[in-house]
Amino acid sequence: KASTDDYIKFIRQRDLSDEAMEKIKIPVAEALSIDPNFRPHSEQQIIQQIQQSKKYDANGVSEAMVQLCKKLAEKRVFGPKLMADTTVAAPNHSTYQNLPENGILYIFWVCKKVFGHRFKSEEDLWNQFREAMKKLAARCRRVRHARKARSNATNHITLLPSNDHHTNAIMTPHPFTPMSTSTQTSTPTPTSSMASLVSMTNGNLENGNKQNGEVKVDVEIVKSESG
Repeated sequence: KASTDDYIKFIRQRDLSDEAMEKIKIPVAEALSIDPNFRPHSEQQIIQQIQQSKKYDANGVSEAMVQLCKKLAEKRVFGPKLMADTTVAAPNHSTYQNLPENGILYIFWVCKKVFGHRFKSEEDLWNQFREAMKKLAARCRRVRHARKARSNATNHITLLPSNDHHTNAIMTPHPFTPMSTSTQTSTPTPTSSMASLVSMTNGNLENGNKQNGEVKVDVEIVKSESG
């Protein structure tokens, strides 16, 4: 048996009278607990959105009922934050908790008011509501995955390595010469590097920091490579 089928059979045993439905507080308490800033749309506003949709007549009552269930759930009854942590399934069929039952009963009640006259029997209405609940469970999964994707994207941006090491490599002065303005802003070409090396060698000769024989060998190597 499909988990949603079992779930529908389970909620059909509840009191679905108008008196009972009118006592249900919407949005459900859990929605405001997880998201105190949730601002629900009115029931009539959502019904009008569905009925005024260009696809309302083209898609038929089945699709219209699915859309009404999803909009009621996300915009009025539960809110996206609660939906991201829940599902619609029979007991022990999911690792996620079910959406609060009183909210599901309210959604069925609204669907019955809006579309009940368009079904041949109440059994047909329940069969279509079962399909709508499968789509609502899928909507919960999409909301959940979207939240995870946003979280992963945020973490990726936070953990991106900086380019400081590249900047530091360019800004590090040569061990033998003081850093000039030109070395901070440009990468030396092979020709300028060779000239700097010869200049250093000449400077070392003048300062007496190296023996003549060692310096001559270095100069010869430079000349040989440049030739």
